[in-house]
Amino acid sequence: MSKIDRQLLAAQRGWSQEKLEKAHVAVVGSTNLAQLLVTDFLAMEFGTVTWCGRPSIPTITFDSFNPQAQHFVTGNIFGHATAFDEYVGKPDFLIDAVNDPEEKMQIMAYSIHAQVPLLSCSASKTGIYYKFVNANDSARDILQTQERIWANSNDGTSNSVIAAGLISDNIRKRISPLTNEKPHEIQDRYQLNSKERNAGYEERKPRILQIGAGGTGNFAALTLSMQGLSADIMDNDVVEESNLSRQVLFSDADVANRANKAKALASRLGSSWRFIDYKFGSDFSTKEKYDVVLCCVDNNLARYHINKYCMAQNIPLINCGTGLNHGVVMPVVRGETACLDCQVLGELGKAYAQGSSAGQRNGGGCHEAAIVTPNQIVGALLADRVRKVVFDNNLSAFTYRTTDGIIKYSPFEICRPVCR
Repeated sequence: MSKIDRQLLAAQRGWSQEKLEKAHVAVVGSTNLAQLLVTDFLAMEFGTVTWCGRPSIPTITFDSFNPQAQHFVTGNIFGHATAFDEYVGKPDFLIDAVNDPEEKMQIMAYSIHAQVPLLSCSASKTGIYYKFVNANDSARDILQTQERIWANSNDGTSNSVIAAGLISDNIRKRISPLTNEKPHEIQDRYQLNSKERNAGYEERKPRILQIGAGGTGNFAALTLSMQGLSADIMDNDVVEESNLSRQVLFSDADVANRANKAKALASRLGSSWRFIDYKFGSDFSTKEKYDVVLCCVDNNLARYHINKYCMAQNIPLINCGTGLNHGVVMPVVRGETACLDCQVLGELGKAYAQGSSAGQRNGGGCHEAAIVTPNQIVGALLADRVRKVVFDNNLSAFTYRTTDGIIKYSPFEICRPVCR
């Protein structure tokens, strides 16, 4: 078993680990977005990852990633004539993740001088922007666009996590595309939030139960933590080596100790996070009263019990799921939407009928190909929905596909007659 076993299973879909291991990407910036991009490239085991910047997210460390791939420069490279040549060199891709306009201009000038492909990006509370820059682009237009994204916020939380996933996946597609996959050739902008909807949210902290601490669960919890929120976490699985390429908050020590995922995740994120021991079954319940339940599990039998519990207790449920290059986030609220089983046309009930007597986990994906970026994007979208569902009754759902990006849609409103 290796850390990228699940990633290597994508070879039958065109994945080339050899190409990634020969690739060199350089990231400049000390923003959340920069650190998350570096995390993604190391998780996918790019051959060389140069980072000119300093960490801003203390819960993410790089101890479990290949140290030979890490070329980190913490000193200031701006204002020194030879610093870019010395520290950045000529990577396959250069990513500008700074927020200072003058620094962006210096990076752009270097990319033109060194003839290095440049991607310029920004993330804030109000949106996401990224674009591959070419010699015909107006630096002023690029800066003005990104300055509008920065309005009243220099670095977002959930949007930084989402943006890093979108951008690193775009770079990966240019090096190792899956079958029928094409990189975006044009700029991508996502207005995922607005200042008006976020007003006053910082002071309002819902009681959250998160069930599942794996791929999406890691990124959902990370995003909640970056927003100043916490949750009670449930997960009976232990950390395995093959988890580390997607579940970036776990460590080699967690693998060696066969640590419980929920307990390890709560420990990493701080004292306000609690591990909750539980056992799924027809009588599943909790002692606490929650404002929302986040479903980050990998199988439909568990989803069946979670859906049943939330409908009975009238607790909003936000479900998510991912595949190799896609994912979905869907809020479910009794009286406002159809239940989760009806949203998926009875698939949860089928899993319960097939698996309840044998206790097996139907609908799981533990032996399927998986990479970090869909888990990252979907986990952050899930966390981003929490306050909107609880405080705004905003029940928009989202799909993510690597070929199409993020698309908003409305969940079914009424359960099937067999359910009602």
